Amino acid sequence: MTWRNFYIRFITAVTMFGVAAHVYAMRSKAPAASAAVSDVAVQKIDISAISSASPELNAIKKAQREKLLLKQQLEAAKLRSELAKQSGVESENSHIYVISLSGIGAERQARILVPGVGEVSAKAGEKIPGGWRVESIDDFAVQARAPGGLRVVLPFYVQNNE
Repeated sequence: MTWRNFYIRFITAVTMFGVAAHVYAMRSKAPAASAAVSDVAVQKIDISAISSASPELNAIKKAQREKLLLKQQLEAAKLRSELAKQSGVESENSHIYVISLSGIGAERQARILVPGVGEVSAKAGEKIPGGWRVESIDDFAVQARAPGGLRVVLPFYVQNNE
């Protein structure tokens, strides 16, 4: 059963219940008025009014879903920010990224993108702007110590060409 069919049946049932209650009340109060009231009970519901409201109802439902999604995204962002503050890592907008790796062994270097500074080259053990220190560099990862002392694997920068 679709939502629209359910809504139409629901409105029909509520209307019929209201008419039946009205008829019952009128019959119990005035037996002579029962003929006039029975005519009211036979009236049909104008379904076209319900059908024409369907696009508006769908628009309202869509707006409510979007509002709920935005609230959830905002709550998730707040939680991420709070977690970052508690762990000592700076906010998501100030992440540093690895651009490339080069060299062999002790000469291994990483080109790192630092927000507000640009690209810097660093070897293991060197400090980079923002209070970070490169701990180690291997073939697949660069590990650094955040300003708060937390050890972090730096993400590689990926350019999205969509």
